[in-house]
Amino acid sequence: MRDGQGTDWNGGGLFLADGHGDPWLKYYMTRSLTPTEAESEAAPRITGEALFAGVLRFGFGHFLTESIGRLWALDKLGSEMPIVYITNVNAKRPITGTAQAFFELFGLTERINLVRADTSFDCIWNATDLYGPLRKEPLHPRMRRWFLSQIPKSEAKFSPKIYISRKGIPLEKGRYLGETFVEAGLADEGYQIFRPEENSLADQINAYSNAQKIVLAESSAFHLVSIVAKKDANIAIIRRRPVFGNWIENSMSDVLTKNVSMITALKSTWKASKGENYNAVSEIDFGKMWEALRDLGLINTNFGKPVPTIEEIASERTQNHGDRTSEFEIQASGVYRRSKRLVFRNKTIT
Repeated sequence: MRDGQGTDWNGGGLFLADGHGDPWLKYYMTRSLTPTEAESEAAPRITGEALFAGVLRFGFGHFLTESIGRLWALDKLGSEMPIVYITNVNAKRPITGTAQAFFELFGLTERINLVRADTSFDCIWNATDLYGPLRKEPLHPRMRRWFLSQIPKSEAKFSPKIYISRKGIPLEKGRYLGETFVEAGLADEGYQIFRPEENSLADQINAYSNAQKIVLAESSAFHLVSIVAKKDANIAIIRRRPVFGNWIENSMSDVLTKNVSMITALKSTWKASKGENYNAVSEIDFGKMWEALRDLGLINTNFGKPVPTIEEIASERTQNHGDRTSEFEIQASGVYRRSKRLVFRNKTIT
């Protein structure tokens, strides 16, 4: 794991007994390491057995798709088996956020061990990663069964029809414009508006696992939905960006049912000039979206559903999020141009 000056977040790896690196961690490795580096005299040695769980990520979506895919093996290894993660020595922070909530909910907190430097083990179990982009395959049924078996049982607390909103997320982090109108239209159809960032992980699981109809703005919430939703749930994702990971779409459809639909009604899409696709801001065709939801049986009628005016869309496009300036470029036919920018600081469009 060393880079000469400390631990390199992207340089971590697990070397097995035969001296070969774990192939599932190639995604994180930025240079070649050898087993002798990890077995240096300076490296501490951990006695006993442990399960290697991969790299610990802290963001919601990254944690779910990159940090839990090996935990299914605990069913085979016993309820007391220590769990080992590689993490970033430079962060030097306690486990927080989604990771903390997950470990507490699943009763794993006391078993988590973080490795921030070269370490050797008497015996460390390595399990196949059964979820996430490293697999490039759908969520494995074994992983889903393990996850569902660990969830504390509770009565349904939320509506059987929910809309998972992204409206509470700052615009500069990416969403589609006019989501207030989507919330209003779905509320008229009996949907409960659910904002994940305002609810505990336990309540998110409760809401998604008990819902029969789920509409969601494209977000990392779909990772959790894909694991816990009912197999016969009717689910639609309203896309906010033109590029979407195929493994995500395939994972949801193959693990649940074919009742997972992607609604593509994009009219214009912007993304930060120096940013990634994840923070795309888009304008959607509301008429097309409502019609798609009706055709999918998720709403009774598209007649009279709210459609924002150009002025209302423009107003939302220029909302302020403090002093941070985010510039967005309009996308046309897959090409990003500098013809339009959104400048949040000055609340203007230039």
